[in-house]
Amino acid sequence: MKKKLLSSTLALGLMFGPAMAMAEEEAISIVVNDQPMVLETAPVWEQDRILLPFRELGEKFGAKVNYIEEEQAIVATKGEKTITLVIGDNRICINGETEELEVAPKIANDRAMVPLRAFAQAFGADVQWDAGVVRIAMAENRAMELLLKSTYASLQLESYTFEGQINMQTTVTGLPEEVDPAMNASLNNMDMNIATLGYFEKPDKYYVVNTVFMPELEEMPPDMPESISTEVYSDGNYLYMNMSFLGEAMGLEESDQWFRSEAYSEAYKELAKNSQDPVTAVEQMVQMGIEPIALEEKVINGQKYYVIQFTFTEKEYSFIAENNYPFTNVTPQGQEEMQRFLENLQLTITYNYYINADTYVSDLFDFSGIQKIEAEPGVIVEQTFKGSAVMKNLNEPVTFPDVSGAIEMPAELAQF
Repeated sequence: MKKKLLSSTLALGLMFGPAMAMAEEEAISIVVNDQPMVLETAPVWEQDRILLPFRELGEKFGAKVNYIEEEQAIVATKGEKTITLVIGDNRICINGETEELEVAPKIANDRAMVPLRAFAQAFGADVQWDAGVVRIAMAENRAMELLLKSTYASLQLESYTFEGQINMQTTVTGLPEEVDPAMNASLNNMDMNIATLGYFEKPDKYYVVNTVFMPELEEMPPDMPESISTEVYSDGNYLYMNMSFLGEAMGLEESDQWFRSEAYSEAYKELAKNSQDPVTAVEQMVQMGIEPIALEEKVINGQKYYVIQFTFTEKEYSFIAENNYPFTNVTPQGQEEMQRFLENLQLTITYNYYINADTYVSDLFDFSGIQKIEAEPGVIVEQTFKGSAVMKNLNEPVTFPDVSGAIEMPAELAQF
């Protein structure tokens, strides 16, 4: 009797074993950015790891996918990131950097299957397991959440300072033949560096000093200064500028003269007011077409950062220039010049914002880009640039310049 009972128990176990395993696999649900992901090919378990069909997963991430049958290689590309895996190989290659995998890709049901967590995290996604549900937050979605947190954290700051630097290289092509050859050669090899020092105090006061270090050109007059500094100050109502070389050019007795520009437009004030709300500030960025395209984590000097990347083109620049111009007295001539500039502009800038994982303040950022503009018919000015900045002295007192002696900015200077 005992043998029969044992046999029956074993038989039941054998019968229900596959069914239980199948139920376990079928119980898996994949949720991407809070939306269920419907798969044509069922997930596969391998060494307690979940494998999903490569093509379906890659396309869900918005990647361009390719399977090289001769090499059994799997390639997914999105933006500047390329991920490569090989069937049966416990390695993943991310932009040329190789990492070990806990489980290798395999062929199942005539489909190339890849380890879900490793593949998703390679694209910056967050993967969580929750009682039979795999929740994936794609980089773009996570980036928007982090951006919102960072915007809120930054808006809590009463004051701060920042330091930055920019390197800019300029070339000019298409100059007329009558242009001096030496001048032509200089314009095609102009290297300029800019140092920036800034101060901010809540709600909308800021003071920025830019120092331009002039390139060494044979054609420059011998008395040309090695550097030129400009100062810009805003009290939230007016913009003030101090450029000593302009004062000298205008024949003023005091070249170190502050000029007061026109009042900010009501539309610009409304924009600045709305930007004090984190949700509205992020919505404004999205409205302008500025959305994060990548997310990764980095450790810098022992501090963990979330790095969010943005791309900024002439399209977004034009939107800002046309819809958020800060001043009220724009002349028809100024509008025409701005329109011509925008029509001839080609611009691509990539920004990287480093969000401190402890404070959520974006206290570092860097950028690089290229700008082309047709200055005159057939004359193309191309500038490549890169720069970085660091935020310091959070919530410490800052000092602003005395602009009580400022004079109204002349019309000809306003057009400068």
